[in-house]
Amino acid sequence: MWDARRAGNKSPLLDLFLQPLQIDLLRIVRMLHDHLVCLMGIAVFDRLIDLVMLVQSIFYTAGHFQGMLGQPLDIELVVHKQINHFFQALGKSAVYIGSSGSGSTAKLVNQIIVNNTIAVVSEALVFAAKAGADPEKVFEAIRGGLAGSAVLDAKAPMMIEHNFKPGGPIRINHKDIKNVMETAHSMDVPVPYTAQLYEILQALKIHGCMNDDHAGIVQYFEKLADIEVNGSYENK
Repeated sequence: MWDARRAGNKSPLLDLFLQPLQIDLLRIVRMLHDHLVCLMGIAVFDRLIDLVMLVQSIFYTAGHFQGMLGQPLDIELVVHKQINHFFQALGKSAVYIGSSGSGSTAKLVNQIIVNNTIAVVSEALVFAAKAGADPEKVFEAIRGGLAGSAVLDAKAPMMIEHNFKPGGPIRINHKDIKNVMETAHSMDVPVPYTAQLYEILQALKIHGCMNDDHAGIVQYFEKLADIEVNGSYENK
């Protein structure tokens, strides 16, 4: 959070070159501009001075309103509102979660949910196969109910077909879940399901599955149950 009261009477333009946060912002805006030009052929700024003026405007506005309110202003939120249309052009949504580090937290939350869900789908399809049911028919029967999810729709067919051509390889999931574990331990947050998942990924690493798509997590459960979801569905 940038406190305008500490900036004294210096001009916003001078602050632009003295405040590291502002310099970082300029770098971010230039990067967004380059991406828009490369991906969409859109020239957002005709001159570098346009970039400078945008950043100057952001911090001048932040300092002005902070002075009126008499309290620190969340400069990151101000920045997000000013350049949000760039993010909207680059992706489907741009949500301001919070201060620096909040986005990384959201990413780890996403990894916990997605990877544990893939593991549960794997376990369930192996259960169906061992019971003698056709996993594909089971998938079709349950996908429209509460068990349905984007993960189920994306990964169950790949598991059933044993198509492990990587979209998201297990080695990336392994890295992400390791980050979850380290972060959770640093905060003294127990994550028992994710801890078990990490050991599952470790086992898959030993068996040379790190470059498989994360639908390949099903292979761990197949080995435990001695059955493949794309094989015979009769009890052994």
